[in-house]
Amino acid sequence: MSLEKTRGIVLRSTSLGEADLLILLLTETGKKEKFIFKGLRKSKTRPKLAGEPGSFIEIDYYFHRNKDVFNAKEFSLLERFSRAKENYLGYLTLSFLLELNDKFLPGEENPIAFLLLKKALSALDEFGFQHILLPYYKWRFLLFQGFVSDEFNCTQCNSPLEGEEFASLQSDSLHIHCKKCSVSLENQIQIVKLLKAISSKKYSRIREEEIPLLLISSLDHILNHFFLANFSIELRSPELLYQSMANEKLELETTGESHERAGNFKIESFGDHNSKN
Repeated sequence: MSLEKTRGIVLRSTSLGEADLLILLLTETGKKEKFIFKGLRKSKTRPKLAGEPGSFIEIDYYFHRNKDVFNAKEFSLLERFSRAKENYLGYLTLSFLLELNDKFLPGEENPIAFLLLKKALSALDEFGFQHILLPYYKWRFLLFQGFVSDEFNCTQCNSPLEGEEFASLQSDSLHIHCKKCSVSLENQIQIVKLLKAISSKKYSRIREEEIPLLLISSLDHILNHFFLANFSIELRSPELLYQSMANEKLELETTGESHERAGNFKIESFGDHNSKN
């Protein structure tokens, strides 16, 4: 047994008995670990918010090589992302991101998964809820897990799509086809361009783009279909999230605000490569 230290984001917390708390933590290494906070629920001195889902915390714990649940000795709250949780849509989005990592992340280490989640929660906390965050995060999540590629060529003939005016995107596989190879008549080139922009730009940049809400929603719907078609895992959080988003959409349509920002979607060509962090 040795005393170790780690930091991470609480994905899930469960009550144990009358006073203890079992938490699932996504650590900075990207590995999911379980910890028991003894007596936290009845403590008057220890930081109870450290056990709250979505909190970024630091833990000193007793490591046992042959155990998969560890007892925490000390723990502290580093960041709660309070502003994200104060807004209803922000709170629902945070819950969705946590559940996505809880259910879909494999058990091995993946530091990028931690960084992606922490940056998403920081963006949600700083900028509030924005529709583009959902498809942005989902695509990056799939990209860093190796489920999709950031090479935007036709899946069938491998021809580059730069400069093309037509492309189709299969929702069950996310395969992209040029006009010559496509079996669909629906032109989804704007959705493909949006994926390219998401792959190559920081969130702080793409959130400033003038992207029609309909385009964002269309991409988000395709990504949701991909998750449903390829993973036999059911999430509980999306139902409330998307119902609340639908209510907000009705309000936007009533006031005539159908875009994240006014205007059309403007991005650079397929040849533009910016930082992916």
